[in-house]
This record gives sequence, structure tokens and C-alpha cells, in this order.
Amino acid sequence: MYVRELLRVFAPQFYAHLKTLDEDALELLFCHRWILLCFKREFVEADALRIWEACWAQYDTTYFHIFICVAIVKLYGADVVERRLAADDILLHFSNLAMHMSCSLVLKMARSLLFQFKSKMRIPCTLHSLHQICDRSSRRQPEGVPLSFDFSVSSLNLPPQICYADENKHGVVTPDMWNLYVNEDGCIEDDVLLRKQIFFGGIDPSLRAAIWPFLLHYMSFKLTHQERLEIRHKKEAAYAEITVKRSQMKGDIKETFWRQVQTIIDKDVVRTDRCNPFFRGESNPNLQIMRNILLNYAVYNPIVGYMQGMSDLVAPLLSEIKHEADTFWCFVGLMHATIFISSPTDEDMEMQLV
Repeated sequence: MYVRELLRVFAPQFYAHLKTLDEDALELLFCHRWILLCFKREFVEADALRIWEACWAQYDTTYFHIFICVAIVKLYGADVVERRLAADDILLHFSNLAMHMSCSLVLKMARSLLFQFKSKMRIPCTLHSLHQICDRSSRRQPEGVPLSFDFSVSSLNLPPQICYADENKHGVVTPDMWNLYVNEDGCIEDDVLLRKQIFFGGIDPSLRAAIWPFLLHYMSFKLTHQERLEIRHKKEAAYAEITVKRSQMKGDIKETFWRQVQTIIDKDVVRTDRCNPFFRGESNPNLQIMRNILLNYAVYNPIVGYMQGMSDLVAPLLSEIKHEADTFWCFVGLMHATIFISSPTDEDMEMQLV
């Protein structure tokens, strides 16, 4: 697991403590929920969505979520080492941190760790493949500058030598900025620069419905307005076919689907956070739309089907995009283009790096 190997490099004291515990400690169970639910239950929703966007930007790596995991440990794991916590207590320690961590500090730390990792001249062989897909470009660690520093949660003043030159130089992508990226035909002329700005600065919430489909590979940056409209119509028709296929289930297939998928989805949907105005109130029709999306995804991808927690991922997509078919295909992109479906083994990671 690359998280474990990165901890060995960037948090050696924490890693050494884990090695003194039983073997299960090195399974890093405390971070499985972070990955499975895209940090959704570790941060307030606005911050979780900011983290999602930084990961979806895929700037310099498609595995930024791994560096976020390590950043959380770097920032909030000191007590684990100082108090020599047991494996179960480590789980409790990080669980208690949920909704109390600073998103801005975690992102800043994660970006610094990615920069340091890209700059390393020598890396463990277990991280060689990950290093290859992190574009090393021309940036290198200056001579004489150590590669590890002591960081403080209360005052994260990182030395410039271990930060991107663009740190603190990019603000949120605003509507006016977004318009500059889109040419008269509707194409995004410089998606690399756009993704870079999202990685460092984030997206204005009013633009999520417009930009998320690109980041989730539902739409291509190079398509014109007209081409996107045509694809959208085709995707809506394809989504309708999935709905029809689900409605036509019969016999044992229908019974198995009801027992293994539908009953679980029905329980999860009613647990949706009603503090979000989009889902507030009894008999809210948006809950039925979310249910449709989850049921249809299980039909579309029966190998994955449905796992508890997927509703936590669909809910923000639907509340921002506000269109059933578009949300479905963005969710497909989220599940396909990221590694958040499960906590990856080394073999899983290697296969995705090929």
C-alpha cells in the first residue's frame, strides 16, 4: 500500500511506532474510511468538496488522495507517537478528529509532500512506480536542503524549498476567470492551466455544475458547446435504457437484486443529511432521484454493485449538478477514474499504474 510506504518516508517516527504494534497496525485501518468515502466524513462538506476538486484536478499526479492521507498523519499524528497509542486507540484518535481538522492546512501539507516526493533523487523501490507517474519535470530539490522538516499544526510555515512555486499564487476559479478559459466555440483551450488553478485554489461553488463534468471525465475539455450537447442527449438516452433494464428484471434476478442491493440503498438514502436544503423535508423528491441513480449504477456496474457509503458520494454531486442523468454519469466517472472504490492493495495500484 503506497500510503504505508509514504509514511515510512515522510513520517518515520509514526511508521516506526506502527511497527512496534501487531501486524494489523500496518494495515492502516484508521485511513480506510478516508479513502473509501473520499474524506467525506472527516471534513465539513464544503471542505470535503474542496479536497475532491484538488484530487480531481489530477495536477502532477492521479493519486493526490494518498498524499492527503499522509498529510493528515503528519499534522495530527504526533500524539499517537508521544502517547504510544495501541492500534485500537489510533483508530479512536483519528475518528475523534473528524470535523475538527483544517482543510487548508491538510491541502497545503499534501501539496508540499507531493512536491518533495517529485523532487527526491532517491526513493524506495516500493515507490518507484508511483514516482514515475508523478511528473518530475525540471524541478529538483536544491543542494544542501534537507528533505524532511518538522511541521506544526498551529503554524504551518513551510520553507519555500519544499513547496511549489505556485503555492499561495492561485485563487478560486471565479465565473469571470472561467469565461476566460472557454473560447467562443465552448472549448477549454488550456485545461492544464485550469486544473492547476483548481489544484491550488479551488472552484467557486456556483461553477461546480459547469466544471465538475470535465473533471469527472463525463465531458472532454476539447469539445465544443454543440458537441457536448449532442453527447449529453446520447448519455440521457443511455441512462433511460439502464432504467428500463432495471424495471424489466424478473424472477430470481429481481429477487436477488432486491435483497442484495435495493434494501441496502433504501436504508442508506433515508439517512441522507437533511441539513442540506436540497434534501430537506419528508417525501423530498430529490431523495428518490438519488435512489434511482444508485440503483441504476448497480445495474450499470454489477461487479461493483452498491456498497454502503456510496450515497455519501452521490449526494453532493446531485445537490450541485441538479440533473439526474448528468449526476449519474459524473458518478460513473468518479467511481471509474479514481481509486476510492476500495482501499487498494499494492497489486491493485500497480495494475492502475501500467
